[in-house]
Amino acid sequence: MNNEAFDWNLAVARANGNKDLAYELSGLLVENIKECVPDLKNAWLKKDLESLRHLSHKMHGGAAYTGAIGIQNASKNFEKALVSGEISQTYYQQFLKSMEDFSVYFESVD
Repeated sequence: MNNEAFDWNLAVARANGNKDLAYELSGLLVENIKECVPDLKNAWLKKDLESLRHLSHKMHGGAAYTGAIGIQNASKNFEKALVSGEISQTYYQQFLKSMEDFSVYFESVD
């Protein structure tokens, strides 16, 4: 149950060895992604740096409790660019793709 977007062993480790909790936290992240993506796209269109930073930080935090390594890396890069005042299309696209990849993968093994 591993790929570039998700590391099951890491998810279990972050849940202190509790596989049920790891699965539940990963599922909650998928739900958060469904709520976050429309807000993220809207903030991007408005070039709302404050909202973009908040959403990126929120997803980075959520990914930290799971094995969502793709989201964790992409959100960190996006947030770092935003903090420096850079509105990076590349990092934005990578961040969106990481959330999509995680959701698709996790729901495919569900």
